[in-house]
Amino acid sequence: MYKYEELRKLPTGSLYRISETLETNGDWRKVMSLIPKDPNAEKFEPKYNSQQMRIIEEHAKGTSKTCAEVLFDEWGTSGRIRPTLATLQNLILQAGIYKAADEIALMLQEAPPQRPNTGPAAKIETDIEKFLKEDTKIHGKKRNQETESTAQMISSGFPNFDNFSKPVKSIGDRTTASMKSKESVNYGSTREYSSRYSENTDMSACIPNFDILMKDKSETKSIVYPAPPLFRIDTTILENKTLIQFDYNELKEITSNFSNVFIYGPLGPTGKIGSGAFGDVYAGMHPEHGVLAVKRIKNLSLISDKPDLISQTFNAEVKCLAQLRHENIVPIVGYSIQKEVTSFPSLCIVCQYIEGRSLEQNLAAKRLTEKQRIDIIVGTARGLKYIHNRDSSMDDKVEDGVEDSFMHYIHGDVKSANILLTRDYQPKLCDFGLAKQFKTTLVSPSIMGTTPYMSPERLRGTVTQKADIYSFGIVILELLTGLQCLVSRNKEIINLQDYVAEKARVDYKDILDPVANPWSKANEIYELAKKCLTHDYTCRPNINEVCEEVANLIDDGDNADQQRIP
Repeated sequence: MYKYEELRKLPTGSLYRISETLETNGDWRKVMSLIPKDPNAEKFEPKYNSQQMRIIEEHAKGTSKTCAEVLFDEWGTSGRIRPTLATLQNLILQAGIYKAADEIALMLQEAPPQRPNTGPAAKIETDIEKFLKEDTKIHGKKRNQETESTAQMISSGFPNFDNFSKPVKSIGDRTTASMKSKESVNYGSTREYSSRYSENTDMSACIPNFDILMKDKSETKSIVYPAPPLFRIDTTILENKTLIQFDYNELKEITSNFSNVFIYGPLGPTGKIGSGAFGDVYAGMHPEHGVLAVKRIKNLSLISDKPDLISQTFNAEVKCLAQLRHENIVPIVGYSIQKEVTSFPSLCIVCQYIEGRSLEQNLAAKRLTEKQRIDIIVGTARGLKYIHNRDSSMDDKVEDGVEDSFMHYIHGDVKSANILLTRDYQPKLCDFGLAKQFKTTLVSPSIMGTTPYMSPERLRGTVTQKADIYSFGIVILELLTGLQCLVSRNKEIINLQDYVAEKARVDYKDILDPVANPWSKANEIYELAKKCLTHDYTCRPNINEVCEEVANLIDDGDNADQQRIP
C-alpha cells in the first residue's frame, strides 16, 4: 500500500517502530552511511559524512525526536529523487537490520525477509507449540528409561521389611519407640501459624493454565485478546448538543465505501477529495445534511504506539471547530467514533463540503487573478484574527495548568493546502488537528506541523500565535509567485522564502506569477509577506497589525468600513 510512497508523505507516526528499532546500538548510522548522493549513479558516493551524523545527534538532543526521525525528516525532503518506503527497506536490508526490516514488512503486509541460518541475525524460535513438542520428546525418552529401570528393580524382589521393625538405638540408650507421639509434640499455636501464613496464600494465580497450552492449534488461534483502551474522547465533545454523532456505516455508504475514486454524479460528489498526515477526506451526499466532507483518521494500527497522538489530534480538531464559528473557517457538522471490524475505532470528523477545492490546488491550476488573490489574503487574515482573538473559558481543559482566566488559540498548521475556497473564492481555514490553547507562550517538546511553513522558533519548540503569522507569510509568497513552498532548482530543493529573497535582490518583480498580470498591488503584498516572515518572533507583527496592513490592499474605491478588517 505504502511501498512506493515518499517518506515525507507517509502518515504521521507510521515510522515510529522503525525509528525506535534503528536507535538500538545506533543502527541509524548504518542506514545513513548507505544513503547514496545520487541514486542513479553507477559508482556509490555517500550523501552524508560523519560531521553530518553529529549534526543529526545534536539536533535530536534539542528536540524530542530520535536520531532516526531527524534523519528521515532531512533525507525525505532533500534531493531531486525523494526516498520512498521501498528505498528505506532496501537500505535496511543492505545494512542487515532485520528487526527493522520485519517492521516494514508488517506495515506492507508482506512476508518477512529471509534471514541467515546462523549468526546474530538468525531467526529465534518463539513458537510455544514447538517448544512443548520438543520438551515432550525429551521427557518421553526419560520416562521410558525410568520405566525400564523400575521394571528391573521389581524383578529383583521386594525389600525385607522385618529388618525395619527391630529397635534401633538413637541418642543415648533411647529408642525411637520411647520418643513422644506426634500428638504430644508442641508445634506452637495453630492460630498463630494461620495468622502468619493464611493471608494471600491462594496460589492459583501462580499456576499456569495448561488447558490453553494443550488446546488444538486451530483453537489457540481463535483466542482474541482485548485491545488496550487507546483513545479517550473528550467529554465536552460527547456532551456537545450542536454536534451530530454520525453512524459510521452511514458515512461509509454516502462516500461509496470511502472510495479512492472521486466522481461527480447526479446526486453530487462522492469519493476521495484529499489526503493529509492524519487522515483522508471524502465527499458524500447526505439525505438530511447535504454534501459533506468526511475526514477519516487513517492507519490507526500503524501508530498505535502513540495512542495519545491520535486522541489529542481528534479532540483538538473537533473541539476547536465546534467553538470557532466564522465565515472564514470551515463549519463542522459532527463526528463518528464507532468501531468497524478491527479493534481500532474508525474516527471521523464531518464538515461542510467546500466545492472550490484548496488554495494549493487552485494555484497549481493557474487560474487566480490578482483580485481573487487579494480577497484570499483578506479572508484568511480575518479568519486568523478571529482565532487569535477568541478567548476560551477555563471550563475547557488547557495545557500546562495555566491559571489565567482565559486562553488563546493558535491554528498550528496554516498552509495553502489547509485553506479551502468556495466557488466565489472565499477562503475558509480547515484542519485544526494541531490547534492549541495556551496563555501567551508555550514550550512544546513535540514539533508537529509542515516544516516549510514552520517558523524558526517553532522548530525550536517555542509556540506562540506569531508562528501562525510566519506560516501566513509563506502563503502570501505562494499567492505572489504561484510557486509551491519548496522550489526545485539545479537538482536542489530550497525553501520558497530563500528562493524569493535571492531573486528579489535584483528585482522582486521577477518572482511575480504572470498568470495574475497585470499586478497593481505587488509591492504592498511583498512588503506584507516580508513583515510576516520576520525571523525574530518578538519583532514579528501580531494578527491585528497584519490586518491593518491588509486593509491597504483593498481597492481605494472601497469605503472606510470595507477597508477595516473586522
